[in-house]
Amino acid sequence: MAEGGSLVDGITFLIILTALDAIMFGFGAAAQSISEMEVSLKAQEGDRKSLRLLRFIENPSYLIAAVHTISMLTGITAGMFTVTGIRGFLAGLMIRGIPAINTNVSDAVSLVLAVFSVMFIMLAFGVLIPKRIGIKRCNQLAYFLVSPVNFIIVLFSPFIWLVVKFGENVVSVFGISPFDEAEDVTEEEIIYMVNEGHEQGVLQASEAQMINNIIEFADKEAKDIMTHRKNMIALDGEMTLDDALAFILNQRNSRFPVYDGNLDNIIGVLHLKNAMKSYSHPEMRGMSIMEIEGLVREADFIPETRNINLLFKNMQSQNMHMVIVVDEYGQTAGLVAMEDILEEIVGNIMDEYDIDDSNIIEQSDETFMMEGSTPLEEVELALGLQFEDEDYETLNGFLISKIDRIPEEDEVFEIEHEGYRFHIMSVENKMIRSVHVSRIAEEKNQPADTTEDEE
Repeated sequence: MAEGGSLVDGITFLIILTALDAIMFGFGAAAQSISEMEVSLKAQEGDRKSLRLLRFIENPSYLIAAVHTISMLTGITAGMFTVTGIRGFLAGLMIRGIPAINTNVSDAVSLVLAVFSVMFIMLAFGVLIPKRIGIKRCNQLAYFLVSPVNFIIVLFSPFIWLVVKFGENVVSVFGISPFDEAEDVTEEEIIYMVNEGHEQGVLQASEAQMINNIIEFADKEAKDIMTHRKNMIALDGEMTLDDALAFILNQRNSRFPVYDGNLDNIIGVLHLKNAMKSYSHPEMRGMSIMEIEGLVREADFIPETRNINLLFKNMQSQNMHMVIVVDEYGQTAGLVAMEDILEEIVGNIMDEYDIDDSNIIEQSDETFMMEGSTPLEEVELALGLQFEDEDYETLNGFLISKIDRIPEEDEVFEIEHEGYRFHIMSVENKMIRSVHVSRIAEEKNQPADTTEDEE
């Protein structure tokens, strides 16, 4: 009877202690996973459970200390009562089943079995499973357990307070303030969470891309997003209003830089609306656009290193729609329009006058047509390649670096790189304009880059 009673007592204690652990660890995981904003909104509406829950969420260090303190107490209690009762029962079974067994051996084996059994049950059902449920069902579990947990913590509060104060004094010896807040979430952690959210279906691809664009926004400079001077559409100040308007009407822009002599001498910006107003005066149609008073407005200039986040705020506050980018030598490097900045966040913006000028067009035979001006980042995404970090930024720069010379006008040649063949289709003004890219059959893959028709 004694053994039976001892076993019943041990199992009873095990169930109670495991349940206590399960309540604390389950609630702790739920409180750390639940949305603080949702709880705060309910608390503002006067919900009592939300008010209690919010106190735990806002003081996570105390909650963690309470959970682990109570867990330590349950562990000690389990060792004193549960293990002892189960050990006595197992030792009795072994002696009756194996009469010849040594008492010391039966005691040792039964102790190991009892400790392992209690540890396994308390870890599995008191810690791991409740924590998993707390994370997955955080809303239901947090509200369901907040009152019992509050009662348990109040019951053990003297001991918890003693442990917390002792811990604070110990860490202060090492120069660590017990009131230091946790470090801010890093940019890398946010990007990781966004990508995880996309992979798990919480965020759509467009939403994840937009968030990533916003995070990267502050790291970019004007030179990273500008329209390069080679691609700028500008007006010669000597053009007559007649010629200028005829040219403008064939373009898709509404604002045009105006230069005197060359692009390095930008004298202002011409707006289509102003040109139309001036054109209504017949006497102005034959005049050069820079002679017409008030037609060409003053241009805004920025260095190419200007942070686009600051540039965006500046353009917003001063109602600017276009700025001219100047390099360190005072020469025109390009231009940035407000649309260019917005596209860094939301992606390409197409209006009714835009044509589809994609840098990369995938063909039906799984090959690609690419513009020479395509940024290497886009080529990497399309082909799944990783280019070395060199001084070039476009496909044109990469291909020219491979042949180590400027290609001749209308020259046609091929380059093989990392299992792809780059067939140069056209060269204009010393720049590669179009490239046909195809995958090389596996049996023909070459380990090193090769260049054909370089002679």
